[in-house]
Amino acid sequence: MVYVARYGLFGAAVDDVMGYLLGAGFGDVATVRRTVGEGSTGSLVVVDSTVGLCGGDRVHAVVGGHDETGVIDEVVSATSFSVTPGFSDGPAAGSLVDNGPEFVWRELVRAESFVVSKLPERYRGLIDRVVGEVVVGCAEEGQSTAVLGLTPAGTVRLYRNVEGLVEDLGPDDEMAGGWSLEGRTITFSPGLTRGERVLASYEVTELELPVLGTLLMDLATYRVGRKLVGMFERATPEWLVSFRDRGEGTLEEIFSRGRGIPELDGLRLWEDWERPGGGVRCGVVERG
Repeated sequence: MVYVARYGLFGAAVDDVMGYLLGAGFGDVATVRRTVGEGSTGSLVVVDSTVGLCGGDRVHAVVGGHDETGVIDEVVSATSFSVTPGFSDGPAAGSLVDNGPEFVWRELVRAESFVVSKLPERYRGLIDRVVGEVVVGCAEEGQSTAVLGLTPAGTVRLYRNVEGLVEDLGPDDEMAGGWSLEGRTITFSPGLTRGERVLASYEVTELELPVLGTLLMDLATYRVGRKLVGMFERATPEWLVSFRDRGEGTLEEIFSRGRGIPELDGLRLWEDWERPGGGVRCGVVERG
């Protein structure tokens, strides 16, 4: 089974989780360890057995005294596998290669899925697709640029001077030309006319959201550590439980107590705008 992080883990990192656990005294965080044989290179690793290893798995090895991580491209035979990107050199014969990074990765992916399922509906929608972001509320004469609130993944659709519901907009309402996109920056050519308003809709797939990234790392650290402790039938130490408690506390604050996610709360969405008789202005959403 290949574990895929749909949202890029919100910026959470395998190395950080491994660092927490290794720093706490765990020798490693692996469930599979294989001994390296003679003839290994940076891209092809010879081992005593590839049982328990699969294409797509993240593996760890010590190369030249340094920890390195690669991804198994293919299990070539019962005693070898290829790695992409390759290690800087072949691991030394007799050393170990292990699946510690894969173990952590899988728990992070599971945590991502769990956290997304618990998010308020508004947030769940925004991490998939931004609909009707007001990128220009009231243009200056000749305004030539605007910036999207999040990094888009794929097609961006712009709409000029919208009235009514965004859901009612179709292809005929799009700005067909006169603009280009680089990263998150939109360039208008020619520039906009004073007072014009521009909305944007776009897909989102990978986000760096520190609140959620830290939450994922807290939950994954606990889950990986708990499994490692369980192998030795030891009681779960308090320092490890603290990661779980902090993660669950953050999730509760987001879902029930109005704690925000700044990068998502900062988006100006058309559905949040008030539409008084004299024009359009941005409303203020207060949490309470």
